[in-house]
Amino acid sequence: MEQQRPERAHYRIQYPVNERPRLIVAGREYEVLNCSEKGVCFLAPGTHRFVLDGAVQGVIRFSRGHEAEVDGRVVRIEGALVALHLAVQPIPFRIVLDEQRFLRQKYPMWPREV
Repeated sequence: MEQQRPERAHYRIQYPVNERPRLIVAGREYEVLNCSEKGVCFLAPGTHRFVLDGAVQGVIRFSRGHEAEVDGRVVRIEGALVALHLAVQPIPFRIVLDEQRFLRQKYPMWPREV
């Protein structure tokens, strides 16, 4: 029997490749696949710097100029994919709304949520 994931508490934005934000942690840059106020999934290929339940602080730079400081913990690692729960310092709701609005206008057929 297949296990189902619990329903998400926050809207998660899935990014097209050319609009993906960058997560900067300790001077290194990672490509963000999707995010919400309280979570970020990003690619960290070829690195072993992230561990389950490890603390991560950084800055997300969005393609249109917004920046958000984030602070959270690693909740999942699957190959090169790393997922953070941003319980300490989430992405401001205003930025999430701006990103969502921009992507809906520029990419009306793009998947909006994962």
